[in-house]
Amino acid sequence: MTEEGMIQGTVQGERPKGAPTFLKDLLNKRVRVQPLSGQPITGTLIGYNAYEIRVEVPNQAPLVVYKHAIYHLQEILNPLEMRSRSK
Repeated sequence: MTEEGMIQGTVQGERPKGAPTFLKDLLNKRVRVQPLSGQPITGTLIGYNAYEIRVEVPNQAPLVVYKHAIYHLQEILNPLEMRSRSK
C-alpha cells in the first residue's frame, strides 16, 4: 500500500473523497474493528483513506484493513471517559 492519500494522526488536511467524517474523530484513539469474518482487531487508529484504515496493534506491524471488510468499528473508552460522558 502506498502512503499517498493516507491521513495520519499527525497530518492536517482535507479528508479524502469518499472517506466518512467520523474517522477523523477516531484518529489516535483506541478502537475495536470487527471484520466480516475472523477475530476482532483492537488497536489505535493511526490513519485512513477512502478505502482502507490503518490500525497499530501492540507488538505487531501496523495492520491495513479494507473498509469493505469491516462489519463494525467502535471506539474503546476507558472507565473514566465513560463516566464523564454519561453526565
